[in-house]
Amino acid sequence: MDELLLLLSVILLLLFDGLLAVEQATEGSVRLTGGSSNAEGKVQIYHDGKWGIVYSYHWDLSDGAVVCRQLGFLGVYRVSDGSTVGVGNWTIWLSDVGCLGTEQTLANCSHDPWGSRGVVSWDGDAGVQCMVTNDTIEGSIRLADGFSANEGRVEIYNYGEWGTVCDDNWDVPDAAVVCRQLGFPGVELAFTNSLFGGGTGRIWMKDVRCSGTEQMLSGCAHAGWDYGNICRHTEDAGVRCLVDAEPAEGALRLINGNHSSQGRLEVYHSADWGSVCDNKWGLAETKVACRQLGFKGADTFTTGAAFGKGSGQVWLDAVACKGNEKRLDECFHSGWASTECTHEMDIGVTCSQTEDGDSRLVDGSSDAHGRVEVYYQGIWGTVCKNGWNKDAADVVCMGSGYDEASKTSVNDVPVGTGMILLEGLDCIGWERSLRSCDSKGWGVHNCTHKDDIAIKCRNKSFLSWLQITGIVLGCVTVLLAICKCCFSCMDKGCANDTPVAETTQDVEEPAGEPLNPDPNGAEEKPPPAYDDVGHFPKPQAQGDTSV
Repeated sequence: MDELLLLLSVILLLLFDGLLAVEQATEGSVRLTGGSSNAEGKVQIYHDGKWGIVYSYHWDLSDGAVVCRQLGFLGVYRVSDGSTVGVGNWTIWLSDVGCLGTEQTLANCSHDPWGSRGVVSWDGDAGVQCMVTNDTIEGSIRLADGFSANEGRVEIYNYGEWGTVCDDNWDVPDAAVVCRQLGFPGVELAFTNSLFGGGTGRIWMKDVRCSGTEQMLSGCAHAGWDYGNICRHTEDAGVRCLVDAEPAEGALRLINGNHSSQGRLEVYHSADWGSVCDNKWGLAETKVACRQLGFKGADTFTTGAAFGKGSGQVWLDAVACKGNEKRLDECFHSGWASTECTHEMDIGVTCSQTEDGDSRLVDGSSDAHGRVEVYYQGIWGTVCKNGWNKDAADVVCMGSGYDEASKTSVNDVPVGTGMILLEGLDCIGWERSLRSCDSKGWGVHNCTHKDDIAIKCRNKSFLSWLQITGIVLGCVTVLLAICKCCFSCMDKGCANDTPVAETTQDVEEPAGEPLNPDPNGAEEKPPPAYDDVGHFPKPQAQGDTSV
């Protein structure tokens, strides 16, 4: 009897545990099964009152990152197609999962309709291995000293120690693997020269050569481990990862140009790209578009679909900007898709190509006034006021098309955000850009954004000082040439003042009688000269007789 009661108690206990487990599982819950620990295994998701698996097609680290986050783990270490965690015979609840990596639950990710693939028995179910809090796995990656969680110096865990990666041959495919391993949907930029500051300790990897498809950075080809005797921490690699796979509302892009700074202008709205009509478009609108795209300035704009006709919506028409807006959608316009324009009127723009060391003025009252920002490795950052002087300000102003700085520091401009790229600049004043000036180095500073420098430049005159200098020198050269000619003429005499030599011809008189002989025998006198007029004796009147 006692044995029967004990058996009934065990059965009731098992039933209670099962019911409790069912009650704890809610719609969209996930769990890992078949692994060596609770942090790894096949991914199962609860739907319509029962558990099912996830099909591994297109399964990647972004998907795994969401599962690990939903289960409360630190992050994702790796994902698998199920072959490493056993086989199953389950309903496939989810297939073709496409997470951005930022979702809070797996059910929030895009996927095919629930249960559309039915029930199968094979090894194609998705698996994941999560990073356990305070437990670091070999080959783990982290980003250090960035201004946000999606950027920083790349550090890798190897042989129980964190170390950096040398930037030799470091590029976007390498950075893409880092971002994928960390669960981000993509890469934005790859950085070199310790832009986030130099690390300490080991330099683990050098000459990393990823194809861009690897799941982990340690799986990429590289020169080997521990290269601290060749590379220095001034060469530490860094990345900036994308947070969202989709562009932000109002984002801009250039299409069909000969280079990245020109093309047909398109704007992102309501999850779709569309063009901009050239109606009333001018230089002010071009400046705003180029500023939003991250270029130093604007060169020209072209109307009439010069870069080809777009497709889909013409999102904006009659855009009217003041010129100091940060984004094109801040300007006045007729409204989204409120236009009668066709794609034959698509606007195209050409922005100033931006190089490392180029500078710009932002958030000021005019183009000649604002906070100084400098461009380096694809990003704009601020400049610290420590060591700042008029020579450095003149370099910025002349690089922006002005004569010189009228005020080397102003306090009426808001502070910046993001990276502080330069401090302690030492310029002569004639450099082409701030890159040619001496400084502590890119990204090396001891400043906060309260120390951001802002200046004011002198507005352009009708002629620049360089043009005026050229004109003056040209005029002086012409005057010197004229004076030289005059002095030469005075030394040699002028052609009009040269005396004409008299020529005479001797006339031989015939022998015997003189010419015009006087009948009275007196010698003939020559006729009077013109100077003798008035000296002739007054002739007597005919018929007069004197007594």
